[in-house]
Parts: sequence; C-alpha cells; structure tokens
Amino acid sequence: MKKLLLLWTALLIIPATATALDWVPFTIARHVDTTFTAATFDAAMYDANDRMKYDNHDCTDDVPCSARFYRSGTLGSFGSASDGLDIITTQAELTSVFNVTSHRIKVVDAVDYCAGGYNTSIIGCGRCNATGFILEDWVGGNVYVHEYGHNVMGCGHRNDCSNNIMNAVSIGTNNSVNATECSGFGGSAYTQLCGNVYDGAGGPLTVSNGPYWITCNVTIPVGRTLTIQAGVEIQFHRGLRIKSDGVMNADGTATRIILYSNNEDQNFPTATVDGELIIQNGGELILD
Repeated sequence: MKKLLLLWTALLIIPATATALDWVPFTIARHVDTTFTAATFDAAMYDANDRMKYDNHDCTDDVPCSARFYRSGTLGSFGSASDGLDIITTQAELTSVFNVTSHRIKVVDAVDYCAGGYNTSIIGCGRCNATGFILEDWVGGNVYVHEYGHNVMGCGHRNDCSNNIMNAVSIGTNNSVNATECSGFGGSAYTQLCGNVYDGAGGPLTVSNGPYWITCNVTIPVGRTLTIQAGVEIQFHRGLRIKSDGVMNADGTATRIILYSNNEDQNFPTATVDGELIIQNGGELILD
C-alpha cells in the first residue's frame, strides 16, 4: 500500500455566486499511453474542493478555505506511444515529463522516481517553488492539492497532524489546511460570524459575499434585521445556531442559492446541518 509523501516533492499514499470563492485554474495533460479522462479529473477537483471547504475538526488549526480548483481548457496529451514516459523510473524520464510546460499537471501510469530516488510507492512528484507536478492517474483530490502546495509554497511538509493535506504521509483522509496554507493556495479562511450580528450603530446588517463560518452562537437582537444575500454560503460549527429575536431575511434565487452547511466530520464529505436556526419572541425568518 502506498503511504508516504516525499520532497521535490514525491507523494505516496498510507462558477459564480455572491460568495467570494477564489477559483484556481489547473491545466492538465495525460501521457498518450495513459487512460485518463476529463471526467476523472473533474471528480478529483470536486473531492479536493470538499476538502478545502470544511473545517472537519480533524486538526486543531484547520480552517474552511475559499480556494477552489477547476480544469482550465480541455484535457491535453503529451509524449508518443511506447516512449516509456508513462512509467517514470529515472531522473531522465522525470525531467522529460517536467519539460512539458504546456500544462501544469501531467498524468501518467506510474511515478516511481522523484527527489533523486526510486520507490514504487511514489504516486506523485511536484516541483518546489516552480510550476508543474506529475501524478498517477488514479489519485484523489488531496494529492493534487498537496503537490500544488509544493509549487506555490516550497518543499516543506507539516506533520503535526496526520490529516493535514501537507502532511508527508497520506492516509486518505487528508483534508485539513491552516490559514497560511489556505492563503498559499490562493484562498482565504472563511469570515467568522459570532455573537450579536448588527452594525455598531444598531442598524441592520447585510451578509454578502462571504463565505461565512459560524464559530459561536449568533443572535439577531429584538428590533434588528439580518439580511443574507443571494448566493451566500454559511458554514456552522457543529451544534451552533443562529437565533433570531428580530428579523432575518434570506433572499436566494434559483441560480444563486443560499447554502447552509455544517462541518460535522463524521459526515464528511457530505455534511448535513446539525446546527440550528431558532426564531422566537416574535422574530421572523423570511425565505424568498
């Protein structure tokens, strides 16, 4: 079983709404002898984006991150039939594939050489502080993000929690990023909502853009109004709530829905809301 993540780096295994997401384009090509489809890549990006989206409580400094990854353009190809570059076993072969600069990501059947060493457990290899990484055709979204991390943040790993995406060992549930890594990937941690939510003058508050992260119970006081605009995403810490003693307007549309989710790690990657929206004492919740 492939388990470890190494340097250069080698990896081994143990669009638009009101929400201000940060979309990162990936160009990708497969070796002509490698069976790989655009649909497979798109599924990996869906997986990667779920991992970025949630604070899963698996690591203490995990943050929900606004970075999202997607395929830019069509799936390309490189190499020629039977040239051997679909199975990388030497430095010369590795260099040849990295020299394909038309696409950031190159997909092959096997990456058995990286960082000056041969190991059949390697599944990916990324340049540090430079563009380009190579992956085996079957890997999940966390592998793409890990190798991209070396492109934009250098050769380091972060091994203080086994579920870190940038951990040197992949256990399949690597889904945690801290605020620094999130920024390095091109995103930012979600904006926190906590406590009484209205402006300092006592007037109404409009929640727009975002996305937002409820980190303690939120209260809309009597006589105050909270308006959540179309397309906004609000993520709850498990068990937390929005309590309205005033008015809460949530005005979504068919194409710009308002999304409530929670980051209950037991349900990852398909989270279900176990937070609460409580309307009491004459408060109103208007959903139109």
